[in-house]
Amino acid sequence: MIPAAPEDLTPARVAQFLNTRALGKSIRCLDETTSTSDEVHRDALNGAPHGHVVTAESQTAGRGRKGRRWLAPRGVNLSFSILLRPNLAAEQVPSLTLCAAVGCREALLELGADSCALRIKWPNDLNHQGRKLAGILSEMTLGKGRSVNHAVIGIGMNVNLDTALLPPPLNEEAVSLRNILGHEVDRALLLARLLFHLENAFEAGFPRVEKKYREGSSTLGQRVRAMMENETIEGLAEDLTPRGALLIRRDDGGLTEVQAGDVVHLR
Repeated sequence: MIPAAPEDLTPARVAQFLNTRALGKSIRCLDETTSTSDEVHRDALNGAPHGHVVTAESQTAGRGRKGRRWLAPRGVNLSFSILLRPNLAAEQVPSLTLCAAVGCREALLELGADSCALRIKWPNDLNHQGRKLAGILSEMTLGKGRSVNHAVIGIGMNVNLDTALLPPPLNEEAVSLRNILGHEVDRALLLARLLFHLENAFEAGFPRVEKKYREGSSTLGQRVRAMMENETIEGLAEDLTPRGALLIRRDDGGLTEVQAGDVVHLR
């Protein structure tokens, strides 16, 4: 079980626990920035290596999907971004989000989370008993011929947050590891274990972690509403494509492939 510890998140402390081949070997731990993903994009252009990580205690412009703000109180959560230099086509990059969800879930199960309660909501949320624990955002820059120059995986996770102090309705919608495990956790050790499992998932690729994704999914088999850029549909979340898109069986019997969009579970 991960022990309680209030120590600061620093490169030296993360290095004490790190057991990866590349992820986190290069790391910057900032007090404040606009966005850790912005920092990683800049570092990538300056030659930062595959696996480079940036964390921040406070983000003034942290973001989630569709430009939404990601809010995180100072010093209690994890906000970090990872630089990947994958050999992938642009259309394969969204599958990195699903790999990241599997890696995060594997790390948290190792640390004592309940597999029945900790679920993956397609495409990018980790929920515990329906309340949001973490969000994942994948971004990329393209090189020649639509090849991927680099990808950035941004992750925000509620760790030692006292969700009772959040304003409504967030106090009912969010959950933290402190809530789940019953004690505060050492964020440096937690980050190191996340990076270990994330590295394994990224290196395996979605086809090899798909079974674990399906086992952890709260979306597959559920009736959902998918809100895409130009269309909103309802139906049964029936399956995934090899690249991780969601296949929804519409009420008229047709099948729609959803590559990106907001998905709401319907009761």
